[in-house]
Amino acid sequence: MTHQSHDAVQLVKSAANRLEPHLRSADPAFVRLETDRDEHWSAFGRTNVLVHRVSALADMQSGDLVIEAAAKIPLGDLMRLPRKRRASHLLDLTRGHLQAGQRYQASATLLE
Repeated sequence: MTHQSHDAVQLVKSAANRLEPHLRSADPAFVRLETDRDEHWSAFGRTNVLVHRVSALADMQSGDLVIEAAAKIPLGDLMRLPRKRRASHLLDLTRGHLQAGQRYQASATLLE
């Protein structure tokens, strides 16, 4: 990673840490819903919030945290999301495995 890339990642992580209390504001909303819903094709619910968390962690190049967050998503719940959303999640998880140096798991996830 170049010096500029490292600085950019540090800046994003710093901003994410400052915003974390606000990013968690989706948690109470999905708890009230109790189930995943697809109102107006939003796929909003607990599962989609968790999937977005995985994506944000992958964007911040936090491979180990990506894998940890993805492991908290029940497979059955993930399978109820729209196919496009599941595919995007698997690409984010693939990035997480690559960031963590887990090439075999990355290729297996990509094939999923």
